[in-house]
Amino acid sequence: MRIVKRILAGFLAVLVTVALLPCVTKAEPPASGCPEDPNGKHDWYPRKTIRATCTEGMIIIFTCRTCGQDYSET
Repeated sequence: MRIVKRILAGFLAVLVTVALLPCVTKAEPPASGCPEDPNGKHDWYPRKTIRATCTEGMIIIFTCRTCGQDYSET
């Protein structure tokens, strides 16, 4: 009986941990090439992070250091 309780407690702990992990969706950067770079590659860096709320996920806004184009990931 003790073994069954330990197994159930462990299963419950894993279930709660997975349920509480944030859901992250990876967005793809724009397909267009960078007009300012000779190789057409953007140099993305995270410019701004908007914190998650109860109804909205966290948003990260990336900006190309070369041309200034933005894109965001949720």
